[in-house]
Amino acid sequence: MPWKRPTLDTPFRIDWDWWKEHENNYRFYLYEQLCDDCRQRFAVDEDAVAVDWIDPDTAEVTQNADAWLICLMKHCAQDPAYISSDLPLAAAIFRVLVVNNNKPLTPRQLQERLPWRDARTILRIIGGRRVHYGIRPVSD
Repeated sequence: MPWKRPTLDTPFRIDWDWWKEHENNYRFYLYEQLCDDCRQRFAVDEDAVAVDWIDPDTAEVTQNADAWLICLMKHCAQDPAYISSDLPLAAAIFRVLVVNNNKPLTPRQLQERLPWRDARTILRIIGGRRVHYGIRPVSD
C-alpha cells in the first residue's frame, strides 16, 4: 500500500504490532514510562505481563490485561506532571495515547492535551515516514 501523507485530522494510535516487529524491548520502554511509585511496585524483570483487572468504575473485568499499562493508565496518569512539556514531544504523545487507552486521536485532539505544542508540530513529529514509539496513522 503506498504511503499517504497524514493530515491534522488523521487519527493516530500506538501500533503494538509495530513494536513487536521493530523493537523487541518494548516491555522495557513501557517500564521506563511508569512513574516512580509504579516502578517500585514492579521489578523490571518481573513477569507482570498479564493480569485480570476489574475496572472500579464500571466493574468490567478485563482478562489478561497488561499490568504495566493498567498502572500507567490508572495510577501514573493521575499525576498532573506525568505528561509535561519537559518530555520529548514523541514521548508525551505516546503517554497521552496510553492514558487514553490507545483510542485514536488526531493531531488537533492531541494538541488539546499538549497545549504547549501546536497541532502542526505534532503532525510533523508523528506524521512522517519515520515511526516514533509505534505511533502510526489508523488504517482505513
